[in-house]
Amino acid sequence: SNIPTEKEQDISKSNTIKIGTIGKITKRKGILTLINAFNEVIKQHSNCKLELVGEFNAIGHEEFCDSILNLCNRFNLDQKIEFKGMLPYDKVFQSLFSWEVFVLASEYEGFGLVVVEAMATGTPVVASRVDAIPEIIDDQKSGLLFKSGDHEDLANKIIQLINSESLRSELAHNASASLPRFGIQRMISELDDEYSRFTKQ
Repeated sequence: SNIPTEKEQDISKSNTIKIGTIGKITKRKGILTLINAFNEVIKQHSNCKLELVGEFNAIGHEEFCDSILNLCNRFNLDQKIEFKGMLPYDKVFQSLFSWEVFVLASEYEGFGLVVVEAMATGTPVVASRVDAIPEIIDDQKSGLLFKSGDHEDLANKIIQLINSESLRSELAHNASASLPRFGIQRMISELDDEYSRFTKQ
């Protein structure tokens, strides 16, 4: 198992900085914005990698997925971006634990449970300022919000996090302190059990 027992402290010295997202690969998930932002991030941090967990080529979204692959190709990011497809629940959390930054770039979003899950794993979150997301994330305190569809704003927020270990740990700390109000303490303790199972292997 290659899960770090704790978040890599100084990620500027680590080999790879992993950024990740979770969700079906569709237009409404803001994947286009995310890829465009990642293309900016990579110019400053060439050791970044982007992982996308979620159904690829879902029915009705094949054309969009094609256009995303073409974009990755055009930006020359094929080696830097990995579409991991659908993963079982424990592997999803394994991914979350391995990421330095979690991004939710959705154009619109219901409650955004995945944001709460990221917060529960201590992964700093950058999310679009839409629907219920600002109720979950207190901007600049428990996560960073960006203007939906604005890839430059998203890129800047990701770079800000990569550049500042103190900001990452502060957000992670505040995020975890804010979780009880979602009534998911139980989920978090289950997550802890899950996580310790991985790390003890």
